[in-house]
Amino acid sequence: MTKTVELSFESDCAGVVAELRDALLEVYESIGMDPGVPQEMARRFRLNKTLTWHLSRMLAEPDCLPAMPHIPGMLAMEKVLNATLRAGATEQQADRVRRALRRYETVIRRHVDDRTTLDLMLDGMATTPDRALEASRRLAFRGASGIRGVQVQTRTLTAFVAPNAEHSDRLDVAAVSGYIGVRRLRPRVRCMLLTVRSWNDAGGKPVGWKPIFDSIDGDPGNSILEHYGERGHAGKGADLIPTDGGMEIVLQPGQVGNQSMFDIARADMLPAIGNRWREDGDDTGEVGVSLTVPSERLVFDLLFHHELDFIGNARSLIFDLVDRKGAGFRDEDHPSVLPFRPSVTDLGGAPLVMSTPHVPGHGMLARKVCERIGVAFEDMRGIRLEIEYPPLNSEILLRFDLPERPN
Repeated sequence: MTKTVELSFESDCAGVVAELRDALLEVYESIGMDPGVPQEMARRFRLNKTLTWHLSRMLAEPDCLPAMPHIPGMLAMEKVLNATLRAGATEQQADRVRRALRRYETVIRRHVDDRTTLDLMLDGMATTPDRALEASRRLAFRGASGIRGVQVQTRTLTAFVAPNAEHSDRLDVAAVSGYIGVRRLRPRVRCMLLTVRSWNDAGGKPVGWKPIFDSIDGDPGNSILEHYGERGHAGKGADLIPTDGGMEIVLQPGQVGNQSMFDIARADMLPAIGNRWREDGDDTGEVGVSLTVPSERLVFDLLFHHELDFIGNARSLIFDLVDRKGAGFRDEDHPSVLPFRPSVTDLGGAPLVMSTPHVPGHGMLARKVCERIGVAFEDMRGIRLEIEYPPLNSEILLRFDLPERPN
């Protein structure tokens, strides 16, 4: 009795994709066509340029998974084969491509039913971490916007880290956290925009965020900026609700659409909250932003004093908030870490060049924050994480390794 061997999705696909590529390359060679020049293939055989570009990408990819999104369906492939037959390819060569494509379709049905599901699966298995989940993130933004009844243009966080003036082994942290372009999609919607909660210092004592700028309404605990972005938030329906550990900024029901769109941010600081040096059980530092509202874009800047150049080597991590307690936000290989590692870029310049069309007045506000917290803007360096359609219900971190204390 013969035992059936069940192949994994990757192994099964690798075989049929390799077979398809080999068969198609034989066709290209038979007509003297270089697969690396898809525009010439389109011109010579009057084929769709997008189709020939996908074929070129499929043949050039060394691994099967990145090649699969570029494999055309049978009808599109027939157009290519008919054109190559007229140019001198043989029926045997064309039939070999057809058989390989049919086997590929059989493998897809066996593992994922259809190509739509295949696209979602491949999106989460991308071999380039900074491009992973690209299509899924875009689809999720659209669906979550409708379900939540609200969306924003840009989620922002600008964090500032500098040595504490009184305790050189401790770090001060400040943050401007907010949204550009908050827009309701239905009138009766209520959701939390921002949360301000206390932290624990090295001795376990709660330390509350302190507003950086003067309060706009006389409340000493109010860190909401009076002017942020281009629209401001006055009268647009974002309420402050006190909590035991701080406060919540909550979007209230109101008018829908662009006429009631607003920008909002808070600006706070925590003095002497972080370790500057590596200690037992504490070898990393990090700054994070939570994604709780569907956002088209995230602009996350981490500014640090030039004496803290180790922060410039920060790496990005994205945790699924659903499993936050289980992960503990320590294990970087935990399953709750999403397979999406966006690139971190150096802002450059001295002073920093921070301008972005997505956050009006960005650099000017950063200068004002530095002035209030007692550091020179010219002494700051910075890195940026910019993501289109950041994953909802995630915690996006910039984590860096702490150095050893000098002797």
